[in-house]
Amino acid sequence: MRKIIKNSVIYSFSGTLIKLLSTINGIIVARYLGPSSFGVFSIAREYAGIFAPFSDFGVSLYIVKEGAQNKSSISKYLKEMINFKIIWSFLILIISGVIAKFLYNSFIFSITIIFIFSTIVYYFLAMFNSVFMAKNEIKEISISQVSYSSIILLIVILMVLLNRGLYFLVIGRALMTLLFSIVIYTIVKGNNKMSFSIKIIDFSKLKKIINKLLPYGISTILYFIYLKVIIIILSFMVDTQQVGIFSSAYQIIVGMYFLPGAILRVVLPTIASSFKNNRKDYISKFNKSVKYIAIIGAISASFLLLFSYYITKILYGDKYMISSNLLSLGAFAVFFESINIALGNGLTASGNQKYRAITYGVGTIFEILFSFIFVINFGVTGAIISLLCSEILLTFILFGFYNKLVNRLPIKELCKTPLIIIVTVYLLYVLFGRVLHVY
Repeated sequence: MRKIIKNSVIYSFSGTLIKLLSTINGIIVARYLGPSSFGVFSIAREYAGIFAPFSDFGVSLYIVKEGAQNKSSISKYLKEMINFKIIWSFLILIISGVIAKFLYNSFIFSITIIFIFSTIVYYFLAMFNSVFMAKNEIKEISISQVSYSSIILLIVILMVLLNRGLYFLVIGRALMTLLFSIVIYTIVKGNNKMSFSIKIIDFSKLKKIINKLLPYGISTILYFIYLKVIIIILSFMVDTQQVGIFSSAYQIIVGMYFLPGAILRVVLPTIASSFKNNRKDYISKFNKSVKYIAIIGAISASFLLLFSYYITKILYGDKYMISSNLLSLGAFAVFFESINIALGNGLTASGNQKYRAITYGVGTIFEILFSFIFVINFGVTGAIISLLCSEILLTFILFGFYNKLVNRLPIKELCKTPLIIIVTVYLLYVLFGRVLHVY
């Protein structure tokens, strides 16, 4: 337990630093480009975010889970996947590029293609980092991720200072991602005494590889589609300036998802191992993780709710002030998504990954439906409403699956403290909101 706490502290600290660097990156880009160009940037980034996870197809999560249970086979898992991933990623790049050509004008298309390439390369980096995670080498993965985020931020600052515009921003990010991935690949190869060679994949093994990855791949893909699709839908219903306004709030909301996710990624290998070896120990550890993650989600949501006005004004400036209302409403989505991440990890650790995939598949369908209904009637505010409705729906579905398939959760015990926090802060919001300028 002490090791879990130590690793959680290290990874949470580095994760917070990474998210801080990423947030600063997004703020600099948003302020530099302005709402309209930032809308184009966001459309391209979110489109890439939908298709690029197809290139990963759950490889990283597979290596973490299987490698944690059998560390001696990590080299085997990585060798097995790398050639498959190269060919698969090339196909995804072509398919996503063809679709983007039909959807967008030439300017947005060119930015989108660069983003797709950059994001696909990033998922190779994630695959190499998953080796560190599977071996519980938290210090190494933390250094890798913080270094990458720092380099990307420096490139963005350099492009802004040189006033090179949107094209050079995304090209610089892509080149640095490629170079950094090569560096981490070299380190992983050397530390694990592995010898990789790019070769034509043995198609007799292709079916076995896909069958192994299918539950992880589908759930990963559906999760990222769930996160990204809302901006893509919005791009066809409002102008790029409105997309930019929404994206400024949305990137902070999604950024707040990172902390519970970072903590649970550290805990996942231990929980998965406990499920296999000691079911009673697993139940105890998992219930505690859900409770603490729900509390973290409640605190994060409360912070956004109370200080959305000041967060928007300080970070983005007067051009984006309308997004402060979106941020305060989206705060509740942070609370529910924190619970969803915890429950989803429980399904993964217990070998029920396909039900996690089903949940996010259903969530994506309903988010699309909610978006069309609410955006038509309420504009960008409707997009936040659809996000919140989708998160609440996912919470109920995940609770149902986990209770039925794994173990009945003591819901009252787990939710009492976080709900007290949320209700108390909401009352403060209602009573003193005008003083805080939040409405």
